[in-house]
Amino acid sequence: MIKLTAFEYTIMETLIRNNGKVVSKDALMLQLYPDAELRESHTIDVLMGRLRKKIQSQYPHDVIITVRGQGYLFELRE
Repeated sequence: MIKLTAFEYTIMETLIRNNGKVVSKDALMLQLYPDAELRESHTIDVLMGRLRKKIQSQYPHDVIITVRGQGYLFELRE
Protein backbone atom coordinates (compact mmCIF):
# COMPACT_ATOMS: atom_id res chain seq x y z
CA MET A 1 0.00 0.00 0.00
CA ILE A 2 1.29 3.43 -0.93
CA LYS A 3 0.40 6.44 1.23
CA LEU A 4 -0.48 9.44 -0.90
CA THR A 5 -1.35 13.00 0.00
CA ALA A 6 -4.72 14.31 -1.18
CA PHE A 7 -3.04 16.14 -4.09
CA GLU A 8 -1.00 13.08 -5.10
CA TYR A 9 -4.14 10.96 -4.97
CA THR A 10 -6.02 13.42 -7.17
CA ILE A 11 -3.21 13.42 -9.74
CA MET A 12 -2.98 9.63 -9.75
CA GLU A 13 -6.75 9.25 -10.01
CA THR A 14 -6.89 11.69 -12.94
CA LEU A 15 -4.07 9.92 -14.78
CA ILE A 16 -5.58 6.46 -14.23
CA ARG A 17 -9.01 7.66 -15.36
CA ASN A 18 -7.35 8.84 -18.57
CA ASN A 19 -5.26 5.67 -18.97
CA GLY A 20 -3.29 5.80 -22.21
CA LYS A 21 -4.16 9.46 -22.87
CA VAL A 22 -1.97 12.48 -22.26
CA VAL A 23 -3.20 14.76 -19.48
CA SER A 24 -1.87 18.32 -19.63
CA LYS A 25 -0.38 20.14 -16.64
CA ASP A 26 -3.20 22.66 -16.95
CA ALA A 27 -5.81 19.91 -16.68
CA LEU A 28 -4.07 18.51 -13.59
CA MET A 29 -3.85 21.97 -12.02
CA LEU A 30 -7.55 22.48 -12.67
CA GLN A 31 -8.26 19.24 -10.79
CA LEU A 32 -6.14 20.39 -7.84
CA TYR A 33 -7.18 24.05 -7.75
CA PRO A 34 -10.51 24.45 -9.58
CA ASP A 35 -11.13 27.98 -8.27
CA ALA A 36 -7.60 29.40 -8.50
CA GLU A 37 -6.92 32.08 -11.07
CA LEU A 38 -3.14 31.75 -10.90
CA ARG A 39 -1.71 28.30 -11.32
CA GLU A 40 1.99 27.43 -11.15
CA SER A 41 2.95 24.52 -13.40
CA HIS A 42 6.02 23.98 -11.20
CA THR A 43 3.63 22.70 -8.53
CA ILE A 44 2.77 19.76 -10.79
CA ASP A 45 6.48 19.07 -11.40
CA VAL A 46 7.15 18.85 -7.67
CA LEU A 47 4.08 16.70 -6.95
CA MET A 48 4.87 14.42 -9.89
CA GLY A 49 8.42 13.89 -8.60
CA ARG A 50 7.12 12.92 -5.16
CA LEU A 51 4.45 10.67 -6.63
CA ARG A 52 6.96 8.87 -8.87
CA LYS A 53 9.27 8.22 -5.92
CA LYS A 54 6.43 6.71 -3.92
CA ILE A 55 5.21 4.35 -6.65
CA GLN A 56 8.66 3.49 -8.03
CA SER A 57 9.13 0.57 -5.64
CA GLN A 58 5.83 -1.02 -6.67
CA TYR A 59 6.46 -1.26 -10.42
CA PRO A 60 9.48 -2.47 -12.42
CA HIS A 61 9.07 0.39 -14.92
CA ASP A 62 7.74 3.94 -14.99
CA VAL A 63 3.96 4.03 -15.07
CA ILE A 64 3.86 7.81 -15.33
CA ILE A 65 5.39 8.95 -18.60
CA THR A 66 6.29 12.57 -19.34
CA VAL A 67 5.21 13.61 -22.82
CA ARG A 68 7.39 16.64 -23.44
CA GLY A 69 5.44 19.80 -24.16
CA GLN A 70 2.10 18.05 -23.64
CA GLY A 71 1.76 16.62 -20.13
CA TYR A 72 1.71 13.21 -18.50
CA LEU A 73 0.50 9.77 -19.46
CA PHE A 74 -0.34 6.80 -17.23
CA GLU A 75 0.63 3.50 -18.78
CA LEU A 76 0.49 0.21 -16.91
CA ARG A 77 2.45 -2.46 -18.76
CA GLU A 78 2.86 -6.07 -17.78
